[in-house]
Amino acid sequence: MDKLNDAVKAVREAAESLKQEPDLPSAKTKLDNSLTAAGETLNDQLDRVWRLAPADAAAALELVNQVIKAANIILSLLPTNHRLRFLFLHVLSASLASRFDVMAAVGSPSVKDLDSAVELARETIVAIPYLENSRRRRSALYQLSTVLEKRGMYKRNVKDVELALAAAEEAAASSTAADDEMALDCQVKVTKLLTILFEATQDISLVERAVAVADEAVDAMLKRGDEQTDEGAANRRQLGLNTLARVLGLRFEVKGALGDLDRAITLLDSSLPSLGAGDSNLAIGLDYLGILLGTRFEQQGDVADLNDAIRWSEVAVSCALSSDPDRPRKLQNLANRLAARAQYTGQIDDLELAINYAREGLRDAPPNHGERAKWLGNLGAFFGMRYALNQPSSDETDLEQATEMIEKAIQLAWNRGDALLFGSLVNTLGNILRYQYELGHGDRVYLDRAAGVLKEALSLLGPGPEQPFLHYCLGETLLLRYEHAKEGQDAEDSIEAYRQTLDSDMAPPTVRISAAVQAAKLLGGSLERWAEATTCLERAVRLLHVLTPPYLRNDNKQQLIRHFSGVAAAAAAAALNANKDPGHALQHLELGRGIISGFLLDLRTDTSALRQAHPDLADRFLRLSAQLSGQPGLEQCRGFQRSLPSLLPQEMMGEEPLGPNKARRRRSVSKEMELLLAEIRRQPGFEQFLLPPTGEQLMAAADPDPIVVANVSEFRCDAFLVERHQIRVVPLPQLCQERIIEESYMVQTGSSSSLPATLKWLWDALVRPVLDALGFTDGRLALEPKGTDPSDVIWPRVWWVPVGPLSGLPLHAAGDHGLHDRETALDRVMSSYSSSIKALIAGRQTSQPPPPLMSTAPGRAVLVSMSATPGMGRLEFTDDEVAMLSDMCPSMHLTPDQPQSLTRDDVLGRLRGCRVFHFAGHGISDPADPSRSRLLLKDWQAHPLTVDDLRGERLLNNPFLAYLSACSTAASEKLALADEGIHLVSACQLAGFRHVVGTLWTVSDAFCVDVARRFYETLRDEGATPDAAVCRGLHLAMHELRNASTETVMAYMMAATRDDNNEDKDENDSNNRGGRIPGRKRHNLLWVPYVHFGV
Repeated sequence: MDKLNDAVKAVREAAESLKQEPDLPSAKTKLDNSLTAAGETLNDQLDRVWRLAPADAAAALELVNQVIKAANIILSLLPTNHRLRFLFLHVLSASLASRFDVMAAVGSPSVKDLDSAVELARETIVAIPYLENSRRRRSALYQLSTVLEKRGMYKRNVKDVELALAAAEEAAASSTAADDEMALDCQVKVTKLLTILFEATQDISLVERAVAVADEAVDAMLKRGDEQTDEGAANRRQLGLNTLARVLGLRFEVKGALGDLDRAITLLDSSLPSLGAGDSNLAIGLDYLGILLGTRFEQQGDVADLNDAIRWSEVAVSCALSSDPDRPRKLQNLANRLAARAQYTGQIDDLELAINYAREGLRDAPPNHGERAKWLGNLGAFFGMRYALNQPSSDETDLEQATEMIEKAIQLAWNRGDALLFGSLVNTLGNILRYQYELGHGDRVYLDRAAGVLKEALSLLGPGPEQPFLHYCLGETLLLRYEHAKEGQDAEDSIEAYRQTLDSDMAPPTVRISAAVQAAKLLGGSLERWAEATTCLERAVRLLHVLTPPYLRNDNKQQLIRHFSGVAAAAAAAALNANKDPGHALQHLELGRGIISGFLLDLRTDTSALRQAHPDLADRFLRLSAQLSGQPGLEQCRGFQRSLPSLLPQEMMGEEPLGPNKARRRRSVSKEMELLLAEIRRQPGFEQFLLPPTGEQLMAAADPDPIVVANVSEFRCDAFLVERHQIRVVPLPQLCQERIIEESYMVQTGSSSSLPATLKWLWDALVRPVLDALGFTDGRLALEPKGTDPSDVIWPRVWWVPVGPLSGLPLHAAGDHGLHDRETALDRVMSSYSSSIKALIAGRQTSQPPPPLMSTAPGRAVLVSMSATPGMGRLEFTDDEVAMLSDMCPSMHLTPDQPQSLTRDDVLGRLRGCRVFHFAGHGISDPADPSRSRLLLKDWQAHPLTVDDLRGERLLNNPFLAYLSACSTAASEKLALADEGIHLVSACQLAGFRHVVGTLWTVSDAFCVDVARRFYETLRDEGATPDAAVCRGLHLAMHELRNASTETVMAYMMAATRDDNNEDKDENDSNNRGGRIPGRKRHNLLWVPYVHFGV
């Protein structure tokens, strides 16, 4: 206090001297000097108040009172027209505003302080002499804007905020380039006030003005950037960038333009690493970056965004002192991100942390905090989520707490006039009420109440970002009420609500697709309005590609797609019910399946025609394809991590480097590819480049052999028969989705007793009607003289494309395989498979048909035998299998290459340049994550050879054959991802192999040798037509094994499979080539699992 007292004393003495000698120049100078010094002292002490306040409110209050007292004394000593009087009017206004802030932090502010601060700020502007009417006036206008803003926010008085905006705009308009710090402060103030007014009025033009002002400020700073390299200039630039990012984020919230969200994130993540660890703008920017990344995750589902959001939110919280008034908001941001991850992963630990952080933030925030309503609603939503995740042992008090908190939050939001928050909270309440009904309470009152609050909210709110969520929630509620009471109006209103959601560009693709599917189920399943149902589902199919943009990691795409399995199948079925052309229905079925593999196929398409016509476009396409085809890891920019040494302890930094630079590059490349594809399609002759196959292209793929696409949906089941001249449909009324799922489960879990019945049922319900329609009505051997060898028969060929749960069933083996009655697919046709017609077309386009085996230079055959695998049982016959094949290689014009190290990297390296890859060993299908299905080599426990590894390869020589003599290499055990065809066989195809032989489930070690022997003998003997020989070779091998297994009777089968019924047998039993799934029994039809995928 001594400095303040000394300053007042000096002014008092100088004023007294001037009073005694008013004409003495030195007396006037002495007063001016003392006033200038006193002004500096008071401002210094006021700065101390701002620094003290977060940690010690009592000390700050005592000091600010002393500053106010000193300013009042000095003003009393000066005449009203003194030219320096404005200095103390200004500091007194600022001091009163500071006292209001200090008192607000402890819950007892006085609005009189703000009233006085406003009047003093106005007096300051009037008191500034003409000659000082430049920077001094801008500072005074800025002060007036600040105190008017405080009063407007406290009193919820829009007029004060408008006046504050006018003052800030006047200050900004009078700023000059020479005073860039003041200019930036004024522009930031204008931007902030425009956003406040928007929140009060919902006038979107205010957001547009805010973005324009912030853009102008950043542009001006960047133009001066080369001239200003000091630390202050860097801080000002970051302040401007933070501000622009915030208003871009706000514009995204109200208009839904993803470009704004991406730009805001790019601005922050490219600028924040340049700041020092202790810079306040760094902590502010990281906090908001976490919010933006969390928002983008909600929109696009990239879990890398969510994990980065959590990390940056943790940094922001760790930087905040316990007394920081902004800490509660940072805690809430972190809680929101953790809750989002809990919902994504189903892990309760993240949710418990979120609840704790949310409670802590609410506890520490002042009772009148402006965001209390939102935080209270979030906490309520977390309790509702915990109830859901803890099923079936949930505590119903969670739902009770959720409802109580959300209702209280809704009232607070309505009282504050916060329309966006009000809508969001009503949506949450609607979900909670509906959930209470769904979880067994069965009381319609919950639905009536939910429908009431949702309809009321929609009637009160205009167009905005919450509207599609409210419509979707209303649609779900009315659908449940329709199912409860069968009132027709509820059905119509539910459909309309879903349509409103589907039509909204502001809703995330996940919500729009869900709305389309729900509307279609109601339109088709209940009301039989198939044309409308088809429209909804076809839009959903197109949105699947919006949901999975190229820059998303494959594991993220899997996570998103699994929620919408069967959408494409339903779209095709609905189209048929609506009497649409079969080709039209099939095109949409193709469009909605194999999305991940389809993207990789597009990147690896044949560009020879494009190169010949437009070499520059071809070069750009290949360059971008190479950048997009590599799967990004979690590793990120280490420079960003190094710039934050004092913010986080090392254990929080983790081993993974931070920063979304790699993801940002993939987004940029993805956008560049989008523009390039548009440019390519503008060139004559390339209008269809990488677009889905047309009807004509689908029929061309059936030349020379027909393609059967077996479709399964809840609406109906059909087979699309694609022939070179037509696409037609064979209805399959004996098939139903529920039975297919049940049979697929029985087969995959290995019930040997059920398999013969399953094969007979498949024959009656699907395969025989299809083969009859194609004209393949008799067993081939039955048409030949008695005793004819199967290898002398000309067998027709069929390509099977099973959809959804059918992909796990052996269509090629359908029939009754008794000794006498051979009504089977195996006796009528040769079978090959493809995951989609697009994959078949792409495989044929990527590589030319191979010449006869003996007409080319010797090729290399990579032969891998894993008789001994760490952690697995010994396989007795893999060495015999590979030795047999090695001996046969010269006769097939192949040179055997048997790796010695048998590690993942060694084997992958040898695939490059090989012609044949034969693997004999253990294979494991991973039902939890199909992309982690793997072949087991010596280092499999640390470095497994997975689907991801194989499909990440691009074998430019397009090798001829991969033969995977292991268990479950073509299995699709994850039903929700069955249409993606994620297994080891498809991965080899994506890597470049023209043909792949694999298995649907466990295979016998001993019989693998016989199958491989017969297969390669055919390939050797019929090598003049190698493509046909692959399919024919496997067909003949299965014929031979099928006949041997039946003629040797069950005693031989039991000896081969070893204690079929022994459930306690070692799960790594060496008789089969896969990790044994608990509960799996051995099949007695050992030939059935073998399948051929190819071209």
